Amino acid sequence: MSEIVFDIETGPLPEDQLKAMCPTFDPDAVKLGNTKDPDKVKAKIEEAEAGHFTKFLNKAALDPQTGYCLVIGWAINDEPSETMVFDEAVDGEVTLLRHFNYLVEQSIPNRDLLIGYGIKNFDLPFLIRRMWINGIAPSKALKSHYRGRFAWSEYVADVYEEWMLGQRPFDKEGSAVSNGLDQVSQSVLGLGKAGHLGKHFSDHFLEDRKTALEYCLTDVERTRDLYRIMRG
Repeated sequence: MSEIVFDIETGPLPEDQLKAMCPTFDPDAVKLGNTKDPDKVKAKIEEAEAGHFTKFLNKAALDPQTGYCLVIGWAINDEPSETMVFDEAVDGEVTLLRHFNYLVEQSIPNRDLLIGYGIKNFDLPFLIRRMWINGIAPSKALKSHYRGRFAWSEYVADVYEEWMLGQRPFDKEGSAVSNGLDQVSQSVLGLGKAGHLGKHFSDHFLEDRKTALEYCLTDVERTRDLYRIMRG
């Protein structure tokens, strides 16, 4: 049984596409608090309208309808981690999605484990929905249905679930620290992520690709180390 650890990085679709998708600004939805002065009310509404698209853009990379996959990083057993990168000249995102499908087809049917951090809530749903959007059939090995109920394959291992031990996440006010990969790595390994690129990954990908790819590879390595400690 092999262990295949993976992580994805995403970016927003081009701005012209996002502008067409952005919901219409609703001035009635602006929170005015106790403001009564007409000029101040107008100023608040204008400020909210000016930032309306920016707010939408900042979240776009995290939604498969407004974002796309830029990088897939993975490592098999003790081998060095690798990346496959979005290349517009070579069929763009479609190549990445097909490669991931191939990776799944070569692993899960052989009872190899597909491992990641938070992959059941983000990485896998993002990839599968992007496949549907791009007209690609996701590998049937990833998921199952019993009496109409969806379930991930038993060979999908989410390190976040392992860390939570069946607990539900605390709300932001009830938890002193995050249960994200960075904080958990700091606590368990004494090592965090390679920076905090997050939703701005695509900007770094364009400006400093080497650093951006190192960020993804580090996430893969931290996830692998956490999995091995938690599973003994």
